[in-house]
Amino acid sequence: MAAARVEFAQHGFAGTTLRSIAARAGVDPALIHHYFGTKMGLFQAVLALGVDPTRQALPAMLDGPREEAGQRIVRTFLTMYEDPQFREPVLAVMRTAMTSREVAALAASFLQDTMLRGLVTLAVGPDPARQVALAMTHLMGTVLGRHVLGLAALQGEVDALVDELAPVVQRYLDGAHRDVTGPVGS
Repeated sequence: MAAARVEFAQHGFAGTTLRSIAARAGVDPALIHHYFGTKMGLFQAVLALGVDPTRQALPAMLDGPREEAGQRIVRTFLTMYEDPQFREPVLAVMRTAMTSREVAALAASFLQDTMLRGLVTLAVGPDPARQVALAMTHLMGTVLGRHVLGLAALQGEVDALVDELAPVVQRYLDGAHRDVTGPVGS
């Protein structure tokens, strides 16, 4: 499983083979077939994240005043990605979703049915589900820039990113992102 997480994270679903996973793990590929059947079977097993966001992250994001939700969401979200046990399988899913409709549908249904549905209660405005989706995709872009692309400007302490991103996420939640006349955080 650890070897598969690394391979999927580095190469995505399409670029990973059972042979490459077996080589990294130092086992015969037949062993993978025996336990997981197919590459998709192994990938689905890898999707079992070391952190269950619905049990650990979602309560931390929801617990507190609504007007501080942006801060909690950003801090919790970015902190989760600092842990390689969480980050590697999620990045594997994200990379693979770019090339596999099946995996994209699996990832989308997971996000919509768990995280987005739970966070929608924090949004006010004409379309809370859209506002939460905009906030979360904004954060996913930050994670991709930080951990996949390795953009130098996004490296450093999580606290600095939280300070910059929390007002933006709060604006999404408040529906204030539609008002482009004022500065962010006002």
